[in-house]
Amino acid sequence: MSPKVRQSQQQQLGTEQRLKTQMIQALKILSAPMTEIEMILSHELIGNPLLELVDEYNDYEPDDTEKNDTSTNEDNENQDPDSELSKTLEEAKELSSELDAWNENYGDDTYSADTISDSDDDNNYENSIAAEPNLKQEFLNQFDRYDLLEIEFYFIYDLVDAINESGYLPAEFDIYGLAKEYNIPKSRADELHRLILDMPPKGITARNISECLFYQLNEPDQKDTILSKIILEDFDDLLHARYRKIASKHRIDEEEVLFYRGVIGKLDPKPGLRINAGQALYVTPDIIVAKVDDEFDVFVNDFNTPKINISRNYQKILSQADKEKDALRYVKSKVNSAKFVIKAIMVRNKSLENVTRSIIKHQRSFFYENSQELVPLTYYEIAEDLSMNVSTISRVVKNKFADTPFGVIALKDFFVQNAGKTKSEETASKQSVHQQIKVMIDNEDKSQPISDEDIKNIFAERGITLSRRVIAKYREELNIPNSRERRR
Repeated sequence: MSPKVRQSQQQQLGTEQRLKTQMIQALKILSAPMTEIEMILSHELIGNPLLELVDEYNDYEPDDTEKNDTSTNEDNENQDPDSELSKTLEEAKELSSELDAWNENYGDDTYSADTISDSDDDNNYENSIAAEPNLKQEFLNQFDRYDLLEIEFYFIYDLVDAINESGYLPAEFDIYGLAKEYNIPKSRADELHRLILDMPPKGITARNISECLFYQLNEPDQKDTILSKIILEDFDDLLHARYRKIASKHRIDEEEVLFYRGVIGKLDPKPGLRINAGQALYVTPDIIVAKVDDEFDVFVNDFNTPKINISRNYQKILSQADKEKDALRYVKSKVNSAKFVIKAIMVRNKSLENVTRSIIKHQRSFFYENSQELVPLTYYEIAEDLSMNVSTISRVVKNKFADTPFGVIALKDFFVQNAGKTKSEETASKQSVHQQIKVMIDNEDKSQPISDEDIKNIFAERGITLSRRVIAKYREELNIPNSRERRR
């Protein structure tokens, strides 16, 4: 292989690696809450001598030496347009324009915190809400002992970040779609998913309860064909106590079925609760939803985000770069680094605005009619509305909170599951059903409390079809005991 071909291949590999690293960083920025964005910008300011805070040198006037440096810069611009310095100068101009746009769009005081909410610093603290600390990190730290590629770590992080409070992936979540974004083959995606499922507490990122419970079995029990099949194939029959049917299928007696039921009963159907619970912390809203002239509008909460400009030392750095190639490469790398971070954050903020507007459009009755009820909504519907990938919507939504006229609300809480069907074939939201069950039980005669069957019949009269098992499940989620235990 000739030296030129080898050099070309090395350059190509270097470019691919740089692009892959940038893609991962862009996805991380897309998922980051505003507090992390401020840290990312601060880190870039500290490590990039081409940047400075706008308000640090408001009264600054260049001296004669720096004015002469400017003329040197103008001479440099007249050099060969293909020269490395000319390219760097052009990229620096682009960076300057992007910083101007950043400061204009995200440092605008037209809608300040005071304008929107008439609040001072104390009120801003009060407008923060208590949120569960992210104990997922302790779970994720367990993967550090494995020799995984960086993209595989991020694939695992995205899967774990997508789970609901019980530890399951959303029904519409596409594991292979996420793997494709990271250029991970399907077979490797399956291996990584199994690795997560096997990590204590086992069953995290399962797609259904059968998968969740199966991966909690120890190795000998997984090799027990009958036990595995009962979990993976006959779990619904087991829930409904169809022991004779299970015994007949597997040619065992009912006592053995009851034994297997006892083994399964010791497993945890909601392992996510073990990595989601903890002491409350305060969070700061990422987006502000305000009513302006009878319409709701959204504003990124960037009031603490610094304004950034190209440093006053820029001309000096460039004059040195003109004489030394290493210095020129250094300047170019810092220009590209700043451009990338600013663009990625602007994309993140624009995506956050668009997703929030789409949520308002889909949850119109909640916002405009003050109904306090949310209609069923999935990430897929928002993705279709905005022509985005479902995984992108998931990243934009996660760990983000909106300050609304109705309080501070996690964006993920605007996405609610279907609970049943109405007579008109419309879907009833889980939140609405929860609320109705609570009202029914709060108003019941405590000497003759209503049963789950009674609640099912009441919903049927209201045109909503639900099974008694679903009623019992929702009642338990509300921490409400059964009718026998409620009797006084």
